[in-house]
Amino acid sequence: MITDFVRKVGGYIVMGVGVIAGLFFLFLSGKRKGELQTELKVEKEKAANDKARSDAEHEKTVEVVRNKNDVASTVSNASDDDVSRKLRDDWSD
Repeated sequence: MITDFVRKVGGYIVMGVGVIAGLFFLFLSGKRKGELQTELKVEKEKAANDKARSDAEHEKTVEVVRNKNDVASTVSNASDDDVSRKLRDDWSD
C-alpha cells in the first residue's frame, strides 16, 4: 500500500519536473526568438542609416563638384583684370 502511494507520488513528481523543465525551455526559446528579432531590427536600422549617410555624402560631393565647375567656368570666362581684382577684393585685409 505504501509502495503504491510512493509510485503514484513519484510519478507525479517526475511529471511535475518534466512540465517545469518544458516550460523553462519554452521560455528560453521564446526569449531567444525575441532577441533574434531585435537583432534583425537593429541590423535593418543600421543598414538604413548607413545608406542615408552614404546618400548624403554623395549629394554633398556632387554639390561640391558642381560649385567647383561653376567657379572654374566663371573664372575662365572672366578677363584677367576682373579675376585679379576679384581675388584682391576677396583676399586682402
